[in-house]
Amino acid sequence: MNIEKSNAELDFSNWICPDIRPAWTLAKLRSSEEIILQAIEGEREFRFSEVEGYALRYFTGVLTISEVQNRLSAEFSRCDRDLVAKLVEKLVAMGILARSKGPRLKAIAQWLQHPDGSWILRNPEEMTFLQVSPEDKTIIEQLGVSQDASAAEFCISAEKLHALLELLAATAMLEPDIDR
Repeated sequence: MNIEKSNAELDFSNWICPDIRPAWTLAKLRSSEEIILQAIEGEREFRFSEVEGYALRYFTGVLTISEVQNRLSAEFSRCDRDLVAKLVEKLVAMGILARSKGPRLKAIAQWLQHPDGSWILRNPEEMTFLQVSPEDKTIIEQLGVSQDASAAEFCISAEKLHALLELLAATAMLEPDIDR
């Protein structure tokens, strides 16, 4: 029995659309309705439909896939109801976005500084929290940024990293793995 979910079975709606602005710019072709996504460095560029280009405007690391889909549906009456989720998959297939290979902090997680100098990581949806040191906060913020998050990269023991990841998982602070 295969227990892995296919991409079609995964619920992408609450995932935050990543911020593509640091590496890509959007431009409209003068002679058509097509939108060009052009790399800031290098010669790579890709063409997208007007509807996809409209959606790409909202890939700023702020809105969820469902929020972008709602804006898209309000602007274009005849658009695919899964267009944004399919666009994310298309961007991954084109090499514009990459799937995370490691744990990532949920976008809804919030940092609050405690008066004693420690930090509280709060998940308002699950109503959970975790109090950590400033050093642990730095490590947690790097999760999912580096492809090979390892204890050596953070200058801590493997046991400490494992314990920190267990705490984050137990308090529902980590995104589910996209490849599961």
